[in-house]
Amino acid sequence: MEIKTGKVKIYNSARPEGFILDEAAYLPLNLETVGDKTWDVPNDDFFVMGDNRNASYDSRSWGLLEKSYIVGRTWVRAWPFDRFSVFAPVSYQ
Repeated sequence: MEIKTGKVKIYNSARPEGFILDEAAYLPLNLETVGDKTWDVPNDDFFVMGDNRNASYDSRSWGLLEKSYIVGRTWVRAWPFDRFSVFAPVSYQ
């Protein structure tokens, strides 16, 4: 994966040419992700970024997160109140 010119691009076996990650559902349209760099993300590791991109302390700073450190999941969004929702379980297998 890479961050370049404010966009996140993902490369995988299904799309070896890569694709730009569509973040319109959770980031403001004018927000650019800073930190031009490329990362190799092996299986059982995750690259995580906060939705408050310009103030998030995340994988751009401290690197990849091993799967074993993920111990929970988001199941409800309470803020902002007008977007309150309950999320269905997701499988990353």
